[in-house]
Amino acid sequence: MRLIQKLFFSVLSVAFVSLFSFAFAETVSFEVTLDPSTITAGEFTDLQITAIWDDGNTDTDYTDDIFIQIDGFELNDPDVELPGKWFGYFETSDQWKKIYSKGITIKKAGTYTVTVVDTFLNTVKGSATLTVNQEWSTPSLGTLEVTSPTVDSILTSDTVNVTATTSLPNTPIVLYIDEQKVQEGLSDANGDVVMSVSGISPGSHVLVMNAVDLWWAIVATSDEIPFSYEVDHGSLFVWLELSPSNAVIEWEKITAKITTSDVVDTVTIKIWEWAPLPTSKVSKGVFQKELLMEAVGTYPVWLWLSVDGSVTDMMDVDTITVSQDTQKILTLTSAPDSSDDKATLSWTYEGKIKYFKVSYGMNASNLDLSLTTTTPTGKILLTDPTKTRYAQVTPVDKDGNTTGEASETIQIDALRDPDPVCGNQIVEPGEECDDGNTTNWDGCSAVCRIQASAICGNRRIEIWEECDDGNINNNDGCSSICKIEQAQCGNGRLEIWEECDDGNTSDDDTCNSSCKISQPKDIPKECETGGIDISTKVVWWKYYLYRSPVSNAEKYLVYRQETRPGTIGDMRLVGETTDPLFEYPFDPNAAVDQYAWYAVEAVCDHSSPSQLGDFTKVKVWPEETIMMIMLSVLLLWGMVKLQGRRGA
Repeated sequence: MRLIQKLFFSVLSVAFVSLFSFAFAETVSFEVTLDPSTITAGEFTDLQITAIWDDGNTDTDYTDDIFIQIDGFELNDPDVELPGKWFGYFETSDQWKKIYSKGITIKKAGTYTVTVVDTFLNTVKGSATLTVNQEWSTPSLGTLEVTSPTVDSILTSDTVNVTATTSLPNTPIVLYIDEQKVQEGLSDANGDVVMSVSGISPGSHVLVMNAVDLWWAIVATSDEIPFSYEVDHGSLFVWLELSPSNAVIEWEKITAKITTSDVVDTVTIKIWEWAPLPTSKVSKGVFQKELLMEAVGTYPVWLWLSVDGSVTDMMDVDTITVSQDTQKILTLTSAPDSSDDKATLSWTYEGKIKYFKVSYGMNASNLDLSLTTTTPTGKILLTDPTKTRYAQVTPVDKDGNTTGEASETIQIDALRDPDPVCGNQIVEPGEECDDGNTTNWDGCSAVCRIQASAICGNRRIEIWEECDDGNINNNDGCSSICKIEQAQCGNGRLEIWEECDDGNTSDDDTCNSSCKISQPKDIPKECETGGIDISTKVVWWKYYLYRSPVSNAEKYLVYRQETRPGTIGDMRLVGETTDPLFEYPFDPNAAVDQYAWYAVEAVCDHSSPSQLGDFTKVKVWPEETIMMIMLSVLLLWGMVKLQGRRGA
């Protein structure tokens, strides 16, 4: 019995301490704002309620219910319009500020106090003054006549344009179709009303209009106007566009683009005896389909247009002509290449040709050499540039079989005179060298013979020689006359003056764009921060910020501010860590609840820091936690005493 009494008084003590703390805790009040604060009877004003602490800071966690009242009026008084039928409540999304747009109006003139009560404590938390200038006069009943559409009219569009006249200018007007409210408007100063409603379904409908006052009481109504909407099938189809054209060769694709009225739901296309094909809706009133034309022939195009389940058949809107794939080489020309032993051929053709066979030789009737290419150009090697050649191009398949008409055989003239010209910088048959002049004793004589003073190819750089690689071959970095040739970086061949050549000119590998050995550039690692949120954890009575690890993050920067910041730039850096936990200050001796705002950034390789989640509000001393600790200690003390008595 004593143990029960002790436990009772312990719990009572904890409750007393809790009530004592609550009584002296900081309280919340409301800042009530009316905009405007002076209105004419029947006009509306905006109501804004802000929850603030006694120290002036906003209470971002306030979510209690409220009661709004105006002195001199009873609950549900018809002369007062209040938001939520006098009752309201704060939601988490309101974030300490509740706004009622056009929330209050009063019919009676006078000066009134708008009071906001906290329903949990049943205490007034804030108020504001509203002045109403004059008495509300109920609008007199008036007339309202619909002038368009007329009774039993038939529409050919899904849009109904409504016009009306009323004896009540500047009055709210509500439009109903088939007893459903579809639009609200206002009559002008002359009493004219203009409205437009789209998307009317085919069939019969009934239209009516009401004029209402600010309290939605009907002050005028029109006659019922029956009308109907019938689809104009002739106006559904606009045009068909076939791209690239309506004339193609076999196995070529055509794109059909169908433009229709906006009311068309689906379009089906039919080509001759093919099965109907559904199209894809690209945008409102625009449909598209890609067609593969396999066989030669002429094909009519039909369209089926569907509107609300009703199908319109559009026959023979166009014709597609598919011709046989006639492959033919039209022209063939030649031109000398920049080198002295090749000629460049180029040709034009018609049809879908994938492979070209280039035949050439010394005799026009015996073209004994050939090559195959997929492009309309080719180069042929002339083993003797002083001799005339002949060439021809033929369409073939991948196996070399002829598939079309070949070109005419053309003559390729000799690229140079058969007699060598010393001094033209071209080593021609009969010449040992040609250095571009006829000067003796410069390594190449006046008759283009190698002089003994400079023997090219002996691996010794002698007078007049720029290089000597031990041979007299061209295109190896050192020419046949021992002149330096320009190395081509990126051709995959290691040439003179190159340290490497990996077949490209990229700087991101071990051989750079100058063919010098280099270290590859580091490839930045992406820092994946999407969907990372910040939360708190308690581990062995210590308080931590926690977030999921961010891949490729080097470290995390932690920022703090006592009030909610606008940006992370407003906050101060309080620490950094490489772990997903960061201990934040917690003061168990604080007199009242305290909060702080935290944010975390991830610092990633080769990129700017990225903020993780939103700003996190942390309570640095939760009173209820301390109370629970006290209660737990008292209960534990009682159990120990009880155990002691049993042992005795």
